[in-house]
Amino acid sequence: MKVFVAAAFVLLGSAILHAQDYPKAEVFGGYSYVSADFTGSKRANLNGWNGALTGNFNRWLGVTTDLTGVYGGQDVAPPIGAPCPPFCGPVHLRTHAYTFMFGPHISLRGERFTPFAHALFGGAHVTESVGLPILTPLPNPSVSLSDTSFAIALGGGADISLSGRFAWRLQGDFLQSRVFQATQNNFRMSTGIVVRF
Repeated sequence: MKVFVAAAFVLLGSAILHAQDYPKAEVFGGYSYVSADFTGSKRANLNGWNGALTGNFNRWLGVTTDLTGVYGGQDVAPPIGAPCPPFCGPVHLRTHAYTFMFGPHISLRGERFTPFAHALFGGAHVTESVGLPILTPLPNPSVSLSDTSFAIALGGGADISLSGRFAWRLQGDFLQSRVFQATQNNFRMSTGIVVRF
């Protein structure tokens, strides 16, 4: 009888360990870079942050909520036909872009290295603003335009284990948005720390 009870405890312990061989949740936070073409003239280099929360159903399938905010600026030529002065040279265009997406997350878990892929769907909110170079002693006024639209991110990367709970993530995504009545094909790269629970 003692042998039977001991064997039952060993089997129960093995089942519990097997059931916990993947994290129930993973929180990611870090740096994000986006090569974007929101203006339709030339690509902008935007820098900012990326955060994600993934809930895992089993070792390989989970669902992710992903948030990104990136910012940057570039000099662009004034519109054709703009009067000179004041529009005698390039104007500085500032961009703030945010994405909020959700979708399936597939992982191939290893002891030290976990490649993953995801398909995320949601929205993008972009604000473009430009200062008007009017020659006055007062601060130059600015004009801004914002739009929110559907967005999709397809990509993946890998988590490199640093310890039992922490990992370092490298991630790349094709990021498509449809703001300002046009389609933008962008590239997003993110890296940072993953905390596993």
